[in-house]
Amino acid sequence: MRRRTVALFLAGAALVSSCSPTTSAESESPVVTGILQPFTATWEPADDVAQIMALARSDLIGLGGSVLVPASLLPGTRESAGRLTITKTFPTDQISVVVNITFSQSQREETLSLTSALIDSGHPTCADRITSHPDTRTVDVRSSPACVLTNSAGLSFIEWAEESHWYHVETLMEPDVATAWLTDWVPIP
Repeated sequence: MRRRTVALFLAGAALVSSCSPTTSAESESPVVTGILQPFTATWEPADDVAQIMALARSDLIGLGGSVLVPASLLPGTRESAGRLTITKTFPTDQISVVVNITFSQSQREETLSLTSALIDSGHPTCADRITSHPDTRTVDVRSSPACVLTNSAGLSFIEWAEESHWYHVETLMEPDVATAWLTDWVPIP
């Protein structure tokens, strides 16, 4: 279970970093960015909103982060766990929050990783994704327009903006199941 979570997290980190704005030779020198993880927490079961709220609320408020967590689990889920990591870059002071939810269902392990960042953090829009990846399709997630792309390995990427945050999901779940489940997730803090 842990190996798949780590693999999805690393794939997400690579995709998120590849989506960051780049500089051209004509622009000013690139800024070397460092990354800190000032807060990490795990909790079980993954739909225990009160537990993760008690663990993470003050750090999220203090750092200016926000994220969605599941308020319910999919039917048939036996075991589940969540991991929340707050990341801060320097010197740019950009905050992102990653929630990894791992659960067992029908003799299988499933994982969904959700990254949240402020919209003005330079992340691509769905229009950018559709232009660069013609296989991208549009859907609604939590009443917001979103884009979905599934690669040849079956890893799906779902992105949307909601209020002041940009969300990026990576999962091997069927995209329609994942987007329906995300409707029940709640924001913290």
